[in-house]
Amino acid sequence: MTRRDLRLGSGLVLFAYVTAHLANHALGLVSVNVAEVGLRVAVAFWHSLPGTVLLYSAAAIHLALALAAVYERRTLRMPAPEALRIALGFGIPLLLIGHLTSTRFAFELYGLHSDYARIVWALWTSDGEGRQLALLAPGWLHGCFGLNFAFGRRPLYQRILPLLFGAALLLPVLAALGFLAMGRELAVLGANRAWLEAHVSLMNADQQIRLGHIREGLLAAYFGAIGLVLAARELRSLLERNGKAPVTISYPQRAVQVPRGWTVLEVSRHFGIPHRAMCGGRARCSTCRVRVVDGASRCPPPGPDERRTLERVRASSDVRLACQLRPDMDIAVVPLFSAQSDTSPRRTSHKLRRYDAEDITISYDVKRCIHAEECVRGLPRVFDPGRRVWVDATQANAGEIANIVQRCPTGALHFRRTDGGVEEPTPGRNEVRIAPDGPLYFRGELEIHTPTAVLKETRAALCRCGASRNKPFCDNSHADIAFRASDESGITANAGETEGGLLRVMPATNGPCIVEGSFTLVSNDGLTRATCGPRVAFCRCGHSRNKPFCDGSHVKAGFGDLGAALSPRPQGAVITQLAESRISPSGSTRSG
Repeated sequence: MTRRDLRLGSGLVLFAYVTAHLANHALGLVSVNVAEVGLRVAVAFWHSLPGTVLLYSAAAIHLALALAAVYERRTLRMPAPEALRIALGFGIPLLLIGHLTSTRFAFELYGLHSDYARIVWALWTSDGEGRQLALLAPGWLHGCFGLNFAFGRRPLYQRILPLLFGAALLLPVLAALGFLAMGRELAVLGANRAWLEAHVSLMNADQQIRLGHIREGLLAAYFGAIGLVLAARELRSLLERNGKAPVTISYPQRAVQVPRGWTVLEVSRHFGIPHRAMCGGRARCSTCRVRVVDGASRCPPPGPDERRTLERVRASSDVRLACQLRPDMDIAVVPLFSAQSDTSPRRTSHKLRRYDAEDITISYDVKRCIHAEECVRGLPRVFDPGRRVWVDATQANAGEIANIVQRCPTGALHFRRTDGGVEEPTPGRNEVRIAPDGPLYFRGELEIHTPTAVLKETRAALCRCGASRNKPFCDNSHADIAFRASDESGITANAGETEGGLLRVMPATNGPCIVEGSFTLVSNDGLTRATCGPRVAFCRCGHSRNKPFCDGSHVKAGFGDLGAALSPRPQGAVITQLAESRISPSGSTRSG
């Protein structure tokens, strides 16, 4: 069991305790008696020997690990969410110490039972209910942050995240309302002195003073421990600065010197060098990974937590976690994740998202994807639509991912190798495949003229129903309009294969999609293959009687396409010609 396991396990125990406490408070919305029943069940467990050992051991371990983590930090610079989580964590003992003295110590010393009648009445009559409710917040928020840091990348967690967020928001609100409801109910009941004496065991002045001294002593010990840790940090920093020679850590943009003992991530944060890290330095997320390009053999070996994470992401031997690597010799590193990117998608104005891994970067164009599912069937552990972040490029090696990405027929997915591997190739032959009642799939050396730019592509799915709202690309509108195009009488099979070369795709305004270049056309069933070129026009209005080719029907149908791109040359003559003739696969015309 590693330190990370102890931190997570003890944190889960404390979070369960706080959750049960809040849920019990919420029962006060029904009545004090119902809340008392729930409290007796909770007390039966937490006051038992196993419950007592579990709770207080978890609290001691979690606090000790937190103090050790503060001591080990060489810099307190960190992202705001991480700082907030730590600050809230150190607020938890303030609640536990006060709660411990008024419940457990009161019971052990004076036999006063931990029931709502006594606790809520005491807080209500002393105007301490606001303080009590406020003290519940640090533990709850710290636990929620901790769960998100620990499990935020798990597929199941991402799927149920909306449900968890709703629970995290509602439970403390319901607990506060339940507490206030119990206070008001007891205020009414307590007006009857006989009921109060029969049901509420109040502490006398001596008991209150003694428990107050115990609480103050525990708080003093807690704050004293924090002070000792901070003082020890300063002493250690002084010794490190005046001790051995500093080490030099070289980044691509600069080199810095620090005393021995700093982690690479702490160095990055201290000197303001952009460096991605999602889990707060707990060796979980692996997004702080660096490649040690010089001095890898001189680095200390990875610890158990780091080794497990590196094995999980199949990292090479020269890759380390920046949050765990504490070099004692000069090294040069290259962060593997962009500080502006994340495993979560980064949106741009044209809906392009990027997913980084150690040796490959995947780009995903949302508007181009029509869910052909080639990627999902080929590599489901990387491409999982059920996850909140559906692409996790760390779950396979770069070669596997590259092979699957190239199978994406729409060009929505592309990759870039960062390990020196083979980049995405251009197919040696141009091919256009007809999908049954669907788009035209292009593959080859493509030059696609869109409404806003000329795109260099290798794969694309282009609309042939005329209904797409993302012309010239398909957006699955053919399914919405029940497009049917089973008649492909215009295709004439012939032998041979075309060579590669540039294939220029030019959607004409209010007209067909003109293709210049040589390519092989493959029919719906995949059995008919025809060589085409040097100039072909494909129907985009859905009315042609010679599908997939244009026969001029768009003119009679009044096809309008205000968003289409203009061809780089005047189209009037071409459209007129197409209105009077049909274009065969070979590019020659025949009378219509």
